[in-house]
Formats: sequence, C-alpha cells, structure tokens
Amino acid sequence: MATILIVDDDENLLVSFERNFRRSYTVLTAISGKEGLKKIAENKKIALVISDMNMPEMDGIEFLSQVKKINPTITRIMLTGKADLNVAIQAVNEGSIFRFLTKPTTPDALEKIINDGLEQYRLINSEKVLLNQTLNGSLDILNEVLCLTNPVAFGRSSRIKKIVTHIISKTDLENTWQYDLAATFCLIGYISIPQTIQEKIYKNIELDKSESELVGKTPQIAYDLIKRIPRFESIAEMILNQNKPYHQYKNAIETPVSIGSQILKMAIDLDALITSGMSSDEIKLKMIHDAEHNYNPHLTVTLLDYFIDVDYYEHVALNVAELEVGMVLDQDVFSNAGALLLVKGQEITDTVLPRINNFQRYIGVMQPIRILIPPKGEVEIATQ
Repeated sequence: MATILIVDDDENLLVSFERNFRRSYTVLTAISGKEGLKKIAENKKIALVISDMNMPEMDGIEFLSQVKKINPTITRIMLTGKADLNVAIQAVNEGSIFRFLTKPTTPDALEKIINDGLEQYRLINSEKVLLNQTLNGSLDILNEVLCLTNPVAFGRSSRIKKIVTHIISKTDLENTWQYDLAATFCLIGYISIPQTIQEKIYKNIELDKSESELVGKTPQIAYDLIKRIPRFESIAEMILNQNKPYHQYKNAIETPVSIGSQILKMAIDLDALITSGMSSDEIKLKMIHDAEHNYNPHLTVTLLDYFIDVDYYEHVALNVAELEVGMVLDQDVFSNAGALLLVKGQEITDTVLPRINNFQRYIGVMQPIRILIPPKGEVEIATQ
C-alpha cells in the first residue's frame, strides 16, 4: 500500500482521516508542520502529503514548500477554507502544490484526489528510474565502449565524471542526472580530433594555432550531436558552454544549464591540473586563487576534499591476472607493442577488465600495473 501523510492541528480530523483510509493506504499523521517534516525525514516511502492551510507556527504553504525542497517527487495537496482560496491558487501556480481541496470535503472526493496524486507520484518516479537507471546505464555502457576505442579522450571523460559526481554530492542540486550525463559526454566532440592531437593534449604538449582551433570547436560539435536527443537540449547547452569562465555569468540568473556549465569547467580544468603533475596542495591554491574569475566560489569549496588521501587508498603493483573490477588505474596502461590501452585514473569495470585480459593473452601488456585499491568493501560495492 502507498504511504500517505496528513498534517493538521485538528486531532479529530486526523483520527477521522486515519479511520476512513487505513484500509486503502498506510496512513501517517502529524499535528504540526514541524512534526510533519520529521515524519518525512524518518520515512522515505511517503508518496503523498496532505496539509491544512491554517496551522500555528508553520502554515500549509510554508510546510509544503519545505516538503518540496526535501523531496520534490512527493505529491503535495492542501486543504483550505474558502477564505484562503486566493492564497491556495497562488501556491498551485508557484508549483508547490499539486491540488487543493476546500473544507469541508467528502471522503469520496478526497480519495479521488489522493489516487490522482499517487498516480502523479508514480509517473514522476517512473521517469526518474528511466533517466537515472535505464537511460543513464545504457549511456554509461556506450561511454565505456568509447573508452575502449579512444582511451585518451573518453578515459579522460570518466575521470571528469568522477569529479562532477563528487561536486554534486556536496550540494543540494535537484535532477543531478543531467550533470552526470553532461560529464559523461563533455568530450564527445573529440571524436573529430586526430589521435595525435589528443595525445599531445594528454601529454601537455603545446598545440599549434590550427590544432588549438580544432580543439576549440569540440564543444560546438558535441552540442550539435547531443541536442538531437529528445530532452537532452539542456545537457547539450551545458557542454557548449563548458569552457566559459565564471565571471561571464555575473549578474545573470542562475539556471540548471549555467550551473552545469560551471561544474563542467571546474571538473575539466581540475583534471588537466591533476594530469599535469602538480601536487594536490598546489592545485588547491590555484583553484582557490582562480575562484571568482574562472570558477563559482560556492562550487570551488566542494573540491577541497576531493584529492585521494594516500592513507585512504592502498597503492599496489599488480599483474593483469590479479586485477579486479572496482580497482582504479594509477598509471597509463600500454600493450607490449606500445599502444595506449587505458589511461591513469580510469576505473576497471566489467567491460574494461576483459579488454586488458584479451590484450595480455594475444599481444601482451606491460606489467606490473600500479593500482589504487579502495578501502575494504568499496570494490565489492562497485561490482554490484
């Protein structure tokens, strides 16, 4: 049964509500907005909330607005008297409330609204599952295939995605799947760049003017490709503006697209600094120094604890036969013939591991390979 919560300072109404609907739903009640927020924090299964408008300390609009911030997928319904009708309509228009009912109302009318609200909740969460799991998982597989065919560009994008994931884990941003996908494909424009130029970039060799112009066009190429995917227009725009410095956003209203672009710039630049050989302390100082001009200061602070702690990871040198899914490469991996197979920082996944094994079997791989092993338990988690 679906779990619903009703919040009202009238205890008799709460008792009546529970008596009428306990056979159809798992019913939770709260006598104030504060108690309601506590119930939501304690129970992740709540799909729908009904709140009275007039309550002491925290009224219904404020309460439901807080619910939206905590979990925007929860359907929010307001009970209101006729005198509060204009206020309720305003709340609906602002997007804080799915529906409102005027008091008094009948159990049948309320049940119909509840069922409509639960259907809305199912639709939102089905789409969320599609985006976060099905679609995102499929695109991750595609990106891994690209990593195998072009390790310089797409191996780097896997590192950039890890940085982006770290940044958004330190924020309260909504719909984070879009930032993950933008990171996954931020370098897809590099498919137009010759491998020799990509290797020069990776090795920090200065490019000539014509080579720099080619690289400068890659965000536009990525934009032209990704904008064709329905509902990916905003992701395409993030990538298009991924090299735009923060000072150019000043006095502009922040949007998911502008925030996504700022996150990408930070992650791309940080990855370049890491591969340049700078120490973590030097990188932190540079990122902080460049904040305000190149980077959003509020996002910059999320990177201060990004760097791998040498006491946290185990550093080992292993042969190919000893590698496991979940380990992280601490060096570039080459075949015995000198071909670059995988790049430093790339995670060994269940598609990467067979590639190394096949090369070892038929061509040979230069070994041992330096590996970072996450703390006990993280390798197992990565395989699930």
